[in-house]
Amino acid sequence: MILKDRIAVVTGAGSGIGRAGAMIIAREGAVVVIADRDQAAGEATAFDIRAAGGRAEAIATDVGEDAAVEQLIAGTLGKHGRIDILHNHAGVQVGGTLTEVGVDGMDASWRINVRAQFLAARLVMPSMIEQGGGVILNTASNSGVFYDREMIAYATSQ
Repeated sequence: MILKDRIAVVTGAGSGIGRAGAMIIAREGAVVVIADRDQAAGEATAFDIRAAGGRAEAIATDVGEDAAVEQLIAGTLGKHGRIDILHNHAGVQVGGTLTEVGVDGMDASWRINVRAQFLAARLVMPSMIEQGGGVILNTASNSGVFYDREMIAYATSQ
């Protein structure tokens, strides 16, 4: 249990790779704060972690909203006193070519896939410095390296 009693925040942990990451982090002994805009999915992940003997709580969080990210970080620090691990995994895929994707789609992709990771890291960094360390893990995609013209907004944000 290499993460025993560490406090971890995992965004986008209601499904997919974010969920898998949260499960592994919990299995290694961390207390996991599940942040997902789908409350039911987040609660399901937290339930499964607890059923396996881990510690987890779910917080409905839309990382596309600055206030929600601020509340997630401040609330976790207030409750647990520190954040040892921030795993930014939440993301959206906005499909379409350059001529098909609207400005709203590009803005959503950038806001959730890039800006939210920056904001969460910026908010947690002072406490990590004060406590003498921590880990910020930002999940990306090979779409940032291998161009996909059918996913221009997503690829640009990766």
